[in-house]
Amino acid sequence: GLHADRGRARMLKIWGRASSSNVQKVLWCCAELGVGFERVDLGGPFGGNQDPEYLALNPNGLVPTVRDGDLVLDIGANIGLHLALLSRLVGVSGSVMAFEPNPQLLPNLRRTAAAAGNVVVHNIALSDENADASLFVPVDHSMATLADRTKRLGMTTEESCRMQRLDDFEAGAFHPDFIKCDVEG
Repeated sequence: GLHADRGRARMLKIWGRASSSNVQKVLWCCAELGVGFERVDLGGPFGGNQDPEYLALNPNGLVPTVRDGDLVLDIGANIGLHLALLSRLVGVSGSVMAFEPNPQLLPNLRRTAAAAGNVVVHNIALSDENADASLFVPVDHSMATLADRTKRLGMTTEESCRMQRLDDFEAGAFHPDFIKCDVEG
């Protein structure tokens, strides 16, 4: 596995407020993985993103913050827009594991991953069970979902995909430093 034993016991630090839907997705992933973490309220009404400690991690003062050498999970990688940036942020000593169930997006995603050099693409939908499933893909592929809620979005195609629990994926072989999760459910 990627970074199977990196010789450090660094706990995952999640910068962001619990009321953020994006932070809630990361917290859910941590709960599913059984990954311990420390969450720091940051941004919005909490401020803190201009404090010297945080600016040392991210001079732009923005959330999220990914560090050189990190292992990042890109869940819902789509065509790799965030993947390219995450790959650069983790550097050559870090790596990104990209998860994307939509087979229509794989050619572009794999090109982006190959150019990055530190990315592994997995054509699966992370879920709470291991099973085969249908992925419903509307014309706007960014709205693909395992639940058939896409009819209102116009013409939809149905693709076969594999669902897999993250905690069964390379079980115990890695501890992510950062999780980007952008999925439609």
